[in-house]
Parts: sequence; C-alpha cells; structure tokens
Amino acid sequence: MLSQLIANNGFRKFLQRLLIFLLVLFALDFVVGSVLRKLYFTQKSGADYETIYAIEKSNEEVMVFGSSRARNHYHPEAFEKELGLSFYNAGRNGNFILYSNAVAQAVLKRHQPRIVILDVVGHEFEYYAPNYEKLSVLLPFYRNHPEIRSTVNLRGPFEKLKLGFQVYPFNSMLLSVGLGNTEFYNKKDPVIKGYSPINRELTEQPIVDTVNLHYEIDSVQAKSYEEFIVACKQAGVQLYIICSPYFNKLPVRDKSIVLAEQIAEQHGVPFWDHSQDPEFSWNPKNFYDVRHLNEPASLRFSKKIAEKIKASQQSGDTDSQPSESGN
Repeated sequence: MLSQLIANNGFRKFLQRLLIFLLVLFALDFVVGSVLRKLYFTQKSGADYETIYAIEKSNEEVMVFGSSRARNHYHPEAFEKELGLSFYNAGRNGNFILYSNAVAQAVLKRHQPRIVILDVVGHEFEYYAPNYEKLSVLLPFYRNHPEIRSTVNLRGPFEKLKLGFQVYPFNSMLLSVGLGNTEFYNKKDPVIKGYSPINRELTEQPIVDTVNLHYEIDSVQAKSYEEFIVACKQAGVQLYIICSPYFNKLPVRDKSIVLAEQIAEQHGVPFWDHSQDPEFSWNPKNFYDVRHLNEPASLRFSKKIAEKIKASQQSGDTDSQPSESGN
C-alpha cells in the first residue's frame, strides 16, 4: 500500500507541496520570531521591561520580590536613606511565588544582592490555575536562561514542544511589546526603581474578612518558596520574608502565612508578619484598596522595615524570629 502511494504522482506532488509549505512556515516562524524577540528586549517601559531589567541588568544591593503588594509597598527612598544601599523592586502585578522564584534564580546566577526581601501574601500557596498560566511572562527568557526552565515547564506537559516555535513566547504580547517600545507606560503609570506609587485613600471601614479561610495548600508552590529561600542562603544573601499590612481584620492567621513562617524558621530566616500591623491596618487613610497601601503609608512602612533590617544587622541578630504581628 505504501509503495503504491509513493509511486502515485498525485501523492508525490502532495508531499512536495506539504514540504514546501512546512519550510515556508518554519522560515516565517524564524523571521517573525526573531523580529519579535528583538523588539521585546528593546522595550523602554512597562512590566516586561521591568522583568527584563531585573533578570538581565539589575545590580542593586537591596532587591524586593513578590506580587503587586511588593511592588506597591516597598519604597526605594526609605531603603536607600536608612540603609545607604542601592535598591530595586522586582515585584510584578498578579505574579506570585512561582514567578518570584524563577526571577530570583536568574538574578542570583548573575548578581548577588546584599539583602533580599520577599513579600508573601495571604493564600500564597493556594492552588490557582492562573498562577501557572501567568508564567507566560517568562517565556521570552526560556531560551537563554536555563535556570528558569523548570518553573516555566510547570505551565503544562507540552511547553517544551511549544517553545520549539520562535513566535510562541510572544504570541500574546504584540500590543504590549509595541507600547513597551515607546514611553507610553512611563506616562501612564510612573515607576520609581520598580516601585509603583498610587495616591488614593479608601472611604470604607474595615470588616472582619472571613472569605476563603479554608483551602488546600499547593505543594508545588510551597516547594518553590523553599527553593527561593535555599537559593538566597546558598548565594550568601541576607533574606527577610515579610507579610505586609492588609486593611481588613483577619479572624485567624492565613494558613499560607503560617506555613511560610514555619518553613522560614526551619531555614533560620527572619519572618515578619505585619499583616495586622496596628500602625497601618484598619485605617482607610493608609490604603487605596483593601490589599494595597497608598504611597504615603508605603513610605512609612518601608521606613519601618528598613529600620528593623538595620537594627537586626547591627545587632547581628538575623536568625528567624517569631511572628511579630506588626510590632
């Protein structure tokens, strides 16, 4: 049967056309992918630019990792003034420990900051499919940064195969890459060394937040958190893990925060729980929404944390400490 097909002129023409089509397809993929890659890494503003800077260019002495709460709560002015060290905030909106760990692995391979702050959040280790899907922001780095591949591969079993195509890492970034090559994002959302200031005050009063107190811990994300800690310790970096203030009252400590503290203690890393810090929490003047401090409050919070770091280093007490509940 196969020999008859091969001998058939019509079938051979079909194979030739298929081969030509595939060659053209791969050539287009290579050319378009190469153009998009160049445009991606020449961005001047925006979240992707900040990730590029953190992974490939950062050389600051103090670096912050985490989600939007990291990005909004740690003000460079306070840390540079109190510690006398250069500062960069590598937090990214909507991305949590999986992203933070991957970026930290890339940073530590190239550069060792003196101090690293990891901001953890409530529900940090809850299984949530978008936490894996959002690792797509790291796809452009997959080719040249083998240290992040194990994290990116968590997106799915076919990720390695998909990444054989040059266009794939950028197929949902066309608009953002285009805008990133302009000053659009800088004008829309001013950023100071990775820190994003927002000035607004809540008008509502705090409530007792009982939403989603019970959930299952995702062991993959908990493992990623521990990998972050181990990488910092092996690099000789002084790591501080912090849960920054929330607006609403929490009836019990979030189980991810409890687990994060336990793991930090096992590794001798300071863990400071400010999630219910009376200096900030429950006061609408300190928040622009229930999860994020506004700029004046973030500056005061950053000063408080910088002073604590300075005091702990001067006393030589950088071992893990019990939860301080904002004290």
